[in-house]
Amino acid sequence: MKYLPPDLAFHIMRFAGPNAIYLQKELRQYAQMYKKEFETEPLIVHYQLQRLKEKVHSKRRKTYATGSHRARCSMYLEKPRKIQLSGNIPLGSIHKSGTITHSIQLKDKIIPASLMRYSMGTTECWKVTYWEIEKVWIEDTARGALYCCLFG
Repeated sequence: MKYLPPDLAFHIMRFAGPNAIYLQKELRQYAQMYKKEFETEPLIVHYQLQRLKEKVHSKRRKTYATGSHRARCSMYLEKPRKIQLSGNIPLGSIHKSGTITHSIQLKDKIIPASLMRYSMGTTECWKVTYWEIEKVWIEDTARGALYCCLFG
């Protein structure tokens, strides 16, 4: 059985995905070399969060129980931030424009924990603050595709 040259087989693996590493043993060496490269120089992922604040009234209030009064939430688009990935978190799928359909693990890493506090003024209510992902993108799509190939 003849094998492909390792660098050509690695280019095929970039399109086929991480399971193509089983085609040829020499691909493991190339994969380890590129994984070490991501440890020294991590992939930079940009993201923007949307902060939402909402008042949830007590069930004792009649208007809330009937549904005639619901507080609207306030929304705020936060400044873009960066996170560095060195191979411990799967990225998700990358589109041609550089935007990312994020994985669940990346979402858990980016989004902070929700906040909830009790307010007892004229009406009893809970003030809830939570975040949602507005957009996630990378600038170097070729390097991002290599990251997805190596780390899933």
